[in-house]
Amino acid sequence: MDKYNAEFGIFIATSDFTRGAIKGTRINTLINGDNICDLVVKYQYYVKLITTYKLDNFYKDKK
Repeated sequence: MDKYNAEFGIFIATSDFTRGAIKGTRINTLINGDNICDLVVKYQYYVKLITTYKLDNFYKDKK
């Protein structure tokens, strides 16, 4: 940010940030993988609603 004399910065990663990266950064906004998913759903960017069914364990003994 200093190189470009920027006052605001956003860093986006698909994973999480380490504590050291969070503490040592001067970037104002860090967006991790969970935040990306939340934003995609919030703004419905290429999101399609689907229904998922999960089958119970067939071999589970119910007495």
